[in-house]
Order: sequence, then structure tokens, then C-alpha cells
Amino acid sequence: MAASSVPRELPTNYKLTEIYHTKWYCPDYYDCLSYVGNGAYSQVCSATCEGIEGKVAIKKLTRAFFAVDESKRTYRELRLLKHMKHKNVVDLVDVFTPDLTKIDFTDLYFVSTYYPKDLKHVILNEGLDTARVRSMVYQILCGVQYIHSAGVIHRDLKPRNIGVTENDCIKILDFGLARSISNEMTGYVQTRWYRAPEVILNWMKYNQTADVWSIACIMGEMLTGKPLIAGKSFTDQILKIFNLVGSPDSNTLKKFTCSDIVECLKSFDKCERQDFNKYFKNVDPQAIDLLDKMLQLDVDVRLNVENALKHEFLKVNYDPKDQIRAEMFENVFEDMDLNLNEWKSLVLQEVQNFKSSRKCDSGK
Repeated sequence: MAASSVPRELPTNYKLTEIYHTKWYCPDYYDCLSYVGNGAYSQVCSATCEGIEGKVAIKKLTRAFFAVDESKRTYRELRLLKHMKHKNVVDLVDVFTPDLTKIDFTDLYFVSTYYPKDLKHVILNEGLDTARVRSMVYQILCGVQYIHSAGVIHRDLKPRNIGVTENDCIKILDFGLARSISNEMTGYVQTRWYRAPEVILNWMKYNQTADVWSIACIMGEMLTGKPLIAGKSFTDQILKIFNLVGSPDSNTLKKFTCSDIVECLKSFDKCERQDFNKYFKNVDPQAIDLLDKMLQLDVDVRLNVENALKHEFLKVNYDPKDQIRAEMFENVFEDMDLNLNEWKSLVLQEVQNFKSSRKCDSGK
């Protein structure tokens, strides 16, 4: 990936570290940067930070202000990260830019606690017994319930986006695709294998239960050790979903907003729902029942997070005190028609406000 442009002028306490041909400009209280990975819109390094015990993860946004849409996404993600404060949701430790003015403003970095492994690593390398699955699913649901209570959908839940500590504490990561609920909640989001069918087909305006479908796919992978619905393409993913949970019935078809999709689905071979008790061998029956209730095509039948948390499978973990509600996320900016520089100004203001009250070298 090409290195970002060098800022015209750097604050005196910033230093340059070059990793895989990408320049990282960070305050000098960050040290020992080490490459972790990259995504469509960012790269991540681990680092140490003066005044903070343990490592932090520094996320460099590589397309923060590439265009208006990316600039708005950057603003949304920063606002969401600042809003979320829950033990099972990623914490924003710091946010900084080496650029001194809006004209120079191109580089943006988010800092959070570093988690040495994600759930994908745990599934592949450690294996999970029923007790660990129960505990982790419960924590994921608690975190997502908090997110949903703020009026937000995560939209990209997958094992790679779930951090795991050495003590099996769960942290939901990456709000790059998250957004508040709206009447126009459609579009191409989520990684294919964990994507709800209503999102794949854009057959109806989806809601927060799209996240529940993703959680069910994650849970199925935890129980079996392999992705539950691993389609090789858009069409193959839909076929694999129908082979598992059956074709949509007439009541579900009536809810589709696109007649072309309805006609297309009618041309598919009819699939019957699998008997989950036979499909998931040697799995706790209550875990199977929870999966069954979360993997429903009809979003009005599918469990929401609150009801999933109260399921019998999670009874041993359930504590009403864990059900923390967030303040509603203010999303008036979603309707703003701003140009790129105006979005940059809003982002820069958020960065400056955050740093004026929370500095990484303050020992927080």
C-alpha cells in the first residue's frame, strides 16, 4: 500500500516509523510499533504507550478523506467510538493526527486496547467447549445489546472483529461499517459468510436482527470449528443459506420489497429446513435451540438480542446487571449534505475535543 503524503509540518513531539512502505507519524509516547494487519480502509499496528499498561492497537485510516462518502464514514466511526463505553465493546483510548491545519489534514489514527488474539484465532487454534462457547456468546450478545440500545447496528460482526483477552473477555471491534438505524437501512454490508440473507438480497429494509444472524453464524462456527455458511459467491451464499434454513415461505415472500427478487427466488429449487438436532452433532440441545431461533429468514420471527440473552442456553450466565443501556446515538449529521472540507472540519473538531480532555500520556 502506498505511503501517505508527508505532512507539511509536524508537531515537535511526533516521530516517523516506516512499516512495509507505509509512513506512521505518531506522538513520541508511542513506541515499538509492530504491524498487525490491514483492511479495506485501514492498517493496524500494535505499540506500547507511556502511561498505559500493556499494548495498544493503533489504527491508521488509509482513506479517511478520499472522497465525501469516506469523509462522512470517518466522522461517523469516530463519533461512534467516542460514544461507546461498555466492557464488551472496543474502547477509544486516543485519537490523533500529525497534521496541524485542515488544509494539511490527511492522516488520522485511532488508538484502542490491543488484543493479542481474535475469536477466529481461538476457533482455529484452541477449540471451544460448551462452557466457553456459552460465556463468549453471552458476552457478544451483551456488547451488541448495548450497541443496539444506542440505536446502532454494527453490520460487520465476524470472528475477526471480536477481540479475546487471555481471560476470555470479549471485545467487539471495528465500527467502520456501523451506523444508526434509519428507514433507508439497505445496502451491501457485512462479510459474506456472516451476512444476513435480507442484507445479501436487499429484499427488505433490514433492522438490528441482521446482527443477530451474524452472531448465530459466529456461534455455529464456534461449535463446529468451521464457518457455518461459507458461500463461494453471492449466489452460492444464498443457496447455502436456503439449504440450511429452508426456502422462504409465502408469508416471508410477502415482505419482500423487490418483485424481481421474489421471481428469482421462485425459480430456485425448494429447500426444506435442516433438522438442526441432526445437523449439529454432539452439540448441547439448548445451544441448538438458540441457533435455530436466531437463524430465521423472517426478521419478525428471528430473536432479537434481548430475547436471545434470556434463552435457556445462557441462563447460567445471565445477570440483569450486565444489561447496560447506552444513551441514544445522535445521528443528525446523517442528513447533512456537506462537502469534503466541511466533513474534515467536523472530524478535526472531534479530534481536538477528544485530546483536550483525554491524553494518552496522562496515565489513563
